[in-house]
Amino acid sequence: MMICAEQIKAARAWMGWTREFLAEEAGVSSGTIRNLEDGSISPRDDTTRSICEAFERKGLEFTPDGLRRRRKEILLCDGQDRHLILYTDLMNSVVSGHGGGVMAVTQSQNEFFDIFCNKHEWLRRIDEFASIRCLTTDDSCIKESKYSKIAFKPAITDQDRQLPGCLIFDRKFVMIRKIGRGYQFMIIGDAEMALYHKALFDAAWKKASVDAA
Repeated sequence: MMICAEQIKAARAWMGWTREFLAEEAGVSSGTIRNLEDGSISPRDDTTRSICEAFERKGLEFTPDGLRRRRKEILLCDGQDRHLILYTDLMNSVVSGHGGGVMAVTQSQNEFFDIFCNKHEWLRRIDEFASIRCLTTDDSCIKESKYSKIAFKPAITDQDRQLPGCLIFDRKFVMIRKIGRGYQFMIIGDAEMALYHKALFDAAWKKASVDAA
């Protein structure tokens, strides 16, 4: 969304941030923040997105009318349409181009495919838009993926094997719980939680990559 100079200044005041701190959080220069607030330049889409995400990570979001505390959205999917709800939410994120890839932790490669209810057409569509990295937490054999952007690696340390069954995409964290022969999904719209588990995942993936080399 487009944000104006007054919103940026108001958000900084709300959070008690200096221009320099916001610049560091958003990955832009402090001069850019100053020029945006002074109205001497118009914000580009990527700059606006970076600023919005910096505030959203700390629980504040912009609205058409101003600002508000960002609510943590929790969606429990355990009905007949649970796989479709998960897939739709995931696709909306990856197609938007803001997802930065998808991370998954499952017990096995087969369980990963079961999560999508063996709907390979769903995975083929996701494969067109985003890469998926999946860590498996047991020592079962991993077969080569037939999808160009879906890769599997086994977690190699006991600590990494304790990572919860989950999906991470965009600013969402999805808890996966197996119930009988089916699954229950809890989609949590919490950027801080998603970033925390993404960091754990990236570290575990790096260990697995080094071990494989």
